[in-house]
Amino acid sequence: MGSSQMSGTNSLDRAQTQAVRSKHAVASIVGGPGTGKSEVAAHRVAHLIKGDRDPQRIVVLVANHAAGRLMRERIEAVAGSAQPTLIVTTPRRLGSEILSRHARNLGRSERYVIHDRADAKQLITALLKERASEEISAEEVVDLIWTAKANLLTQKGIELLAQNDVAVAAARVFHDYNEGLRDCDAFDRQDLACKAVEVIESVEGALEEESKKIEHLIVDDYQDLSPAECRLVQALSSKGSLFVCGNEDQSIIDGTATQPVGMLEFVERHGGAVEIELNRCYRGPKTVVEAANEVIAQNQNRRAKLRTAAKKGGTAVRVLESWNERAEATDIEKSLRDLQSIGIRRSDVVILARTVEQFRTIRDLLRKLVVPHRVLGGERFSERKEVKDLLAYLKVITNRADLLSLRRIINVPRRGIGKLTLRRVEAHAEAQELGFLAALRDAEAIEDLPKNSKTKILNFCEQIDDLSSKLGEFDAAEMLDQVVERTRYIEDIHQQNVADRDAREAGVKELQAFAREFCERRNPGTTEAFLRETSLRVDADRYDPNLDVVHLMTVPVSRGLAFPHVILAGAEEGVFPRSDEPDEIEAERRLFHVAISRSSESVTICHARNRKRAGTGFRGEPSRFIAEIPDELREHLQTFSRETEIFDAAEKRDLPPPGAGEWVRFEIGNRVQHAEWGEGTVLETEGLGQDLKLQIQFETIGLKKLLLRYAKLKKVS
Repeated sequence: MGSSQMSGTNSLDRAQTQAVRSKHAVASIVGGPGTGKSEVAAHRVAHLIKGDRDPQRIVVLVANHAAGRLMRERIEAVAGSAQPTLIVTTPRRLGSEILSRHARNLGRSERYVIHDRADAKQLITALLKERASEEISAEEVVDLIWTAKANLLTQKGIELLAQNDVAVAAARVFHDYNEGLRDCDAFDRQDLACKAVEVIESVEGALEEESKKIEHLIVDDYQDLSPAECRLVQALSSKGSLFVCGNEDQSIIDGTATQPVGMLEFVERHGGAVEIELNRCYRGPKTVVEAANEVIAQNQNRRAKLRTAAKKGGTAVRVLESWNERAEATDIEKSLRDLQSIGIRRSDVVILARTVEQFRTIRDLLRKLVVPHRVLGGERFSERKEVKDLLAYLKVITNRADLLSLRRIINVPRRGIGKLTLRRVEAHAEAQELGFLAALRDAEAIEDLPKNSKTKILNFCEQIDDLSSKLGEFDAAEMLDQVVERTRYIEDIHQQNVADRDAREAGVKELQAFAREFCERRNPGTTEAFLRETSLRVDADRYDPNLDVVHLMTVPVSRGLAFPHVILAGAEEGVFPRSDEPDEIEAERRLFHVAISRSSESVTICHARNRKRAGTGFRGEPSRFIAEIPDELREHLQTFSRETEIFDAAEKRDLPPPGAGEWVRFEIGNRVQHAEWGEGTVLETEGLGQDLKLQIQFETIGLKKLLLRYAKLKKVS
C-alpha cells in the first residue's frame, strides 16, 4: 500500500510532471511521506518506455521485494501493459547479480552462498574463541564489521577508528573472518554492495561491462542506501541517466534510523544534478500531515521543507494514556473493536512499535481473543531455525564448500552423529590434511570411530550426493519438498515435542509456499537462484495487504507502506526514543515521523504510566515527541482513574483493595464459569473490585453484561 493519488493514468501535479519529464542526466526528487515519490518514479519509467527506451536497459531499485511488487504494478498500470523485461530489484540483489558474473575474481564460485547475521556471528564466535577473547560480544563485533563494510572501510580503517575492546577485536578478526567466508565459498549480506564496488573499481573491464547494461537507473527511497550502495549506484549510472527519489527525514538503513547523508549530499556528489521538490501530500489529512511536520521540524540535520495536505480537515491525533502495559494492550484491542464496529477492515489497521518486544503483551491478548494478526519486524524469516535448517540443506546440495551449513545439518534431524563423533572426524581431517566433507566420506578409515557411527555418516553423505544429482531434474520447490520428505523434518519436529512445534511446522510450510511462488515467477526456478532470493528476503517482504488480519509491525518495517488507521504503542521516554543522546534523538525522531506518516486517516498514540522493562517496573514518562505535536492537533485521553492507582498499589502488596470483597482479578481474555450459563470469555471490563462490570461472551446464550457483585463468577484455569 502507498500513496494512491496517481494510480493508473490520473493527472500529476506541476512539480510531479516536471520531475517525470526532466531531461537532466541526473535528477533528485525530494519530498516528504505521501507526496507521491514512488508514483513519480513509476511514471518516469512509463514515460521512458513510451519514448521508445529499451525496458531491458531500465533498472529500478527499491527497498525490498514487497516494494518491488508494488512498483511493478504501478508501472504496468501507467504504461498500460506488462513489462516482463523491465528490471525491478533491490541494491543487494543487483550487487548479487554482479558478483555472480565476477565471483572468480574474488575467489568464489558462481554458486557462492550468502551468509546472514546468524552465520556471521557463528564465524566470529569461533574466531574470538581461538584468540581467547570470549568475553567480547560476538554480536557487537558483527555489528561493527558489518557497519565498516557498509561504509567501505577496510581492516586498516577499523584499526584507525578502534576506541574500545570491541573495535580492537573487530580489527583483529576482520581479515580471518573474510578468509572464513572465502573458505565457505560465501559472501555475507553486507558484501553484496561493498564487494560489487570492489569488482567495479578493481577488475579490468568490469565497469564498462556492467554500466553498459543500464541506460536509465531509477532509485526509490534513495535515503535508505548505505554509502557502499550509493557508490555502486554512482558507478553503474556513469554511462546513462540517474533519477533518485527520497527524503532525508525518512532515512532508515537496516532497520535503524541513521545519519541522512545520502540525500543531503546528493547534488554535491553529482555535479550538474537538478533537484525537484514535491511538497503536496496526498496521503494523510491536514491534521496528521501538520502533526508530522511539527515533529520533524525539531531536527537540525535536515533541509527545511513545507508539506501541505491535499486532504482538508481530519481528526486530531489521539493520545491514550494507559495505566500499564496490560491496560495499554486492552485499550489497543478496544480501539480495534471500535474501528471494526464502524466497518473498518482489520487489514486497514496497523499497530506499530519501536521494537518487536513491545508486542508481547498486545499479542498475548489478541491470541486470547482469537483476533487474526501477523507480526512483522522480529527475527528475519531466513533466520528462523526451521528455515535455516532447510536452507542449509539446499546450500550443501548446491555447494559442498559451505562448511558452516554442512556442520549445521549433519545431525539435523537427529541421526545420532554427536559431538564426540564430529571431533574424531575433525581430528582425522587435520591429520590427513582433508577437508571436512572429504573426512566424512573417509569415515571407514577413522580407526577410533564406532561402526554404527561410520554407517550413519556414510548414509548422510549418500543422501546429500543423491539429492545433488537431482539438481538438473528438480526446480527449487521440488528440491525443497524432497529435502523435507527424505529427512522426515516435520516428523522430527513433532517427535521433539517442543513448545513451538506448530510455529516451526508453519515456518516449513511458509518456506515451501514461497518456493512454489518463486518457481511460478522465475523460469527456470533453480535452487541456486532460490537460495539467493531467500537469503535476501526481509520481513517486509512477508507483508500481504490481502490478508484479513491486523498487522503488528516495527516502525522500520512499515516504511513505504500506508494504512488508513495507525496505532502507535509504547511512546515513552526510554522506549521511543530509546536514548537521549542528541544524534540518536534526531534518528529516533525520524522514526517517529515515519510512524505517524503511515496514516491516511487517523493516528492513535499510546503510552503507559507504568511499564516493566527487563522485569523491572518503571514510571513511564510520555515521549517528548508527543509534546512536539501542537495542542490543537492532539486529543489526550486518560483511560484510568484514581481508583485504578489504589487498586494497583494494593495488588502489588498482595492485598485486596478497599471494598473489594473477595480478591479475584478478572481481565480481558479470562475464561469464566457462571452457575446458570456455563463457560464464557471476558471481552471487556470497567470499574474496580466488586463494582467491576464485565462483558462476557457465553457459549450458550451469547453476550451478557454483568456486575461482578451479583454475578457469582469463577475463573476457569
